[in-house]
Amino acid sequence: MVTTNHREERHPNKQAFELYREVAKKSGIGMETVKTIIPLFLQEILETIKNGEDVNMKGFGRFLVVHRPGYWKEIIGGWDKETNKPVRKRMYCRPKYRVRFRPMKYFTETVAELNITKFGDEAFNTKERHRWGQRRY
Repeated sequence: MVTTNHREERHPNKQAFELYREVAKKSGIGMETVKTIIPLFLQEILETIKNGEDVNMKGFGRFLVVHRPGYWKEIIGGWDKETNKPVRKRMYCRPKYRVRFRPMKYFTETVAELNITKFGDEAFNTKERHRWGQRRY
């Protein structure tokens, strides 16, 4: 019988709890301090992005604020019963701001060295690859 801590079982986000625990263990800082520092760190990143500024974290990646301008789009708004042709209408799509993450070269190289496969080698043959939208070679 394996016994676990009751806090771990009730924690809503197990991954966040494990992250807090690992940071606390490696840094020597208490768990409660880590639980306050990491959300404050993420909140500061969010505030910087809200101000329209990019966040660059050396060795990890860059959060970019990308502006998508508004545009007019032609849509089919129904059918004309007399001519039996579609009725075309114009719709305006509002401008949007999106956040994009671009990993740094060191980060992508480190992840590429892990050789992670999503489905496993035995179940990921060429037919499966093609089915999931990847080209056959």
